[in-house]
Amino acid sequence: MDDSWRDRATVDGWLTGYDPGSTVTAYVNPGDPHEAVLDDHFPDTRFLFYFLPFLVLGGLALIAGLRRRW
Repeated sequence: MDDSWRDRATVDGWLTGYDPGSTVTAYVNPGDPHEAVLDDHFPDTRFLFYFLPFLVLGGLALIAGLRRRW
């Protein structure tokens, strides 16, 4: 747990996704056992690709606006 997990209620709320008595895999740093995780998956960020066309269009509009100014 890092500094964002300051109270027990927050931890208990997060642990509701795990059934009591179920088997899970924990990953522990052998050099520092205080560093351990239950979920080593990266968050799904594919939704960011939906913003790419807007970013490109915004950049093109910005360039077109600057060209008209000169």
